[in-house]
Amino acid sequence: EEPTVVQRADDGDEEAAHEARVAIKRHASDDGGAAEWKDAGKGTLRLMRHKANGKGRIVVRNDLGKPTLNCALSNKMKFVPQGDAGVLFQAVVAGPDGQPAVQKLLLRTRKGEGAALHKQLEALAQAQAS
Repeated sequence: EEPTVVQRADDGDEEAAHEARVAIKRHASDDGGAAEWKDAGKGTLRLMRHKANGKGRIVVRNDLGKPTLNCALSNKMKFVPQGDAGVLFQAVVAGPDGQPAVQKLLLRTRKGEGAALHKQLEALAQAQAS
């Protein structure tokens, strides 16, 4: 059976500040065991900025259009570059039980694109009101 492509809603009130292909890794532990990096999917990352109020968010959609990451940006968020192809940060996202939880995330891009992604994330996060 052919997978169904999710129709995206019109982003009429938002504009994309940056777009890149990424792989998402989550830092998670297995039932209280040692924490390790788990693959959380791949897709197209868009840094979205609301046209009216300037609020930003990170949205990653897989190839079918389903969101794999959707989190708001805050001026308190810290983004740490990981070589020339990644950015590490913590965000409030839906946990395994569906409840909001703080998770450590790693966005991996193509070599050489990590610095541009880090710069855009920092700029958009710092533009957020307290």
